[in-house]
Amino acid sequence: FFRAVLALLVSTVSFSRLSAGGCRRGCGWVCGVWKEPRISMPPAEKKEKPVHVYLRVRPPVERELFRKDPLNAVAVSAVDPACCTLAPASARPARSPHEPPPPGTFEEVREFHFHHCFDQDSTQDDVYEKVARDTVDGVFQGYHGLIFVYGQTGSGKTYTLCCQEPGKEGILYQSVVEIFSRIEQDREHEYECVLQFVQIYNEVIQDLLRPSSGAGKPGGSGAGGRVDSVVHLRDDPELEGAVYLQGCTAVSVGSAGECLKQFLIGDRRRAVAETAMNYASSRSHTVFMLDVHRRRRTTKAEVEGQGQPGSGDVIQGRLILVDLAGSEKIKKSQAEGARLAEAASINGSLLVLGKVVNALTDERQSHVPYRESKLTRLLQYPLSGQGKTSIVVTVSPSVYNYEETCSAVLFGQRAMKLKSHARVHQKTDWKALALKLQAMLEEGMDRVRRETLEEQVRDFEKQLQEHRERAET
Repeated sequence: FFRAVLALLVSTVSFSRLSAGGCRRGCGWVCGVWKEPRISMPPAEKKEKPVHVYLRVRPPVERELFRKDPLNAVAVSAVDPACCTLAPASARPARSPHEPPPPGTFEEVREFHFHHCFDQDSTQDDVYEKVARDTVDGVFQGYHGLIFVYGQTGSGKTYTLCCQEPGKEGILYQSVVEIFSRIEQDREHEYECVLQFVQIYNEVIQDLLRPSSGAGKPGGSGAGGRVDSVVHLRDDPELEGAVYLQGCTAVSVGSAGECLKQFLIGDRRRAVAETAMNYASSRSHTVFMLDVHRRRRTTKAEVEGQGQPGSGDVIQGRLILVDLAGSEKIKKSQAEGARLAEAASINGSLLVLGKVVNALTDERQSHVPYRESKLTRLLQYPLSGQGKTSIVVTVSPSVYNYEETCSAVLFGQRAMKLKSHARVHQKTDWKALALKLQAMLEEGMDRVRRETLEEQVRDFEKQLQEHRERAET
C-alpha cells in the first residue's frame, strides 16, 4: 500500500533538478528547500494553425460626409465575404495623371483575402461571433487567447473592441458577459478570475486600476503624470518566453458587472485627446488581461473520504484584449507639442510590431525584435505562437485615407502568414491531490484492518478446530 502511495506521489510531482543549481522556480526539492512547481505544459498542438485575421470597413463618419469624400477606397465582395478589393491609386482626388503612385499603393484594382471581411453594415454581434467566440472557448480549455485591433486613427478600433453603448457592445463587453455566464452555469467546477488593465503611454507601462495622484484631466493631457502607477516587465519564471507585470494591480472579480465596472474605472484613466483626425483619439495602447482559473469542485463526499476525488489539475486560461492606438500622419492629425510626442511613440511601436510580424513570417530571419518595444515584449508569448491569436484590421472607406488603408491591409496580409501552436496551461491542484491521497490512505487502512480481522478469525477457527479434535480423542 505504501509503495502505491509513493508511486502516486512520484508520478504526480516532478522531482526534477535535485542538484544544487536547480532552476529559479523549478519543481521538487532543491538543497532541502521545497520550491513551487512550474506550470504543467502539455505538448503543443501537433498541427500548426494560422492566426485568424479579419478586415472591418467602418461606415463613413461626419467629417468624411462633410468633405464629400469618395467612399470607394475599399469594398467587400458581395459573393465572397472573405474577399475585399482596393481601388487603384488613381481613385485619390487631386492626383496628377503623371504622378507615380505612393509607396504601398497600386495602379490597378487589387483583391485581398482574409478569414472574413466585415462590410459597413456588419453589426457588433457579427464581429463577436466570428472573431471572439472561439477565443472565449479556448480560455476555458486553458489557452491564452489574444485579440487585437489594428488600423489608422479614427478607423473604428475602440468601437469594435471596447464599445459599451447599449445595443452596440463590443468584443470586450460580450466576451466578459459570455465568460461569467458560463461560469454561473457550471456546477462541476470552481473558478477564480483575476483582472489586470494597463496602458502603454510613450513607451511607459501604466497601471489603469491603480489610483494615481498624478492623473491628468479628462482628455489625456496629463496621462504622462501617472508616475506612481508605472509598472515594469519581468521574465515570467513559470512560462518560458513570457513576461509578467511587476507591481501591477490584480483585481479578483466574481461577476461580469464587477469586471466591467473595473474596466470602466481604468478606461476613464486612459490617455485620450482630440486631434484633427479624431475628436477622441487614443494616445496609448491598452491591454486588458483576464485570467480564468478552473478547478474541479470538491464535493462533501470527497471531503468526508466517501467519494473518489477527481483530477488534481487547475486549468489556467487567459483572455488578452489589446486596443492599439492608431497610426497617424502628422500632416493630417496636425499634432503639436505633447500630441506630437505621443504620435511619434505610437507610430514607433506599431513599426516594431510590423517588424516582429515580418520576422516571424520570414524563415530567413533568425532574430525577432520583441524587445524593441514594450508592446511587442508584453505580447511576445502569444505572438510567438504559444497562444491563439486573432487580429481585426479596421479601415476607412474614404479615399482621403487611401494610403493608410493600403498600409493596414498589407499588414493584415503579412499577419495571415503567422502560425500558432497553442498550449494548454495547467498546474497541480494541491487541495484535490491531498484529498485524493487521504482517500487512498483511508481506503488502504480499511483494507489492512479487514485483512487483519479476517486473519484473526482464521486463527481462532483453527484453534477451535484443534480443541475439538483433542476433545474427541
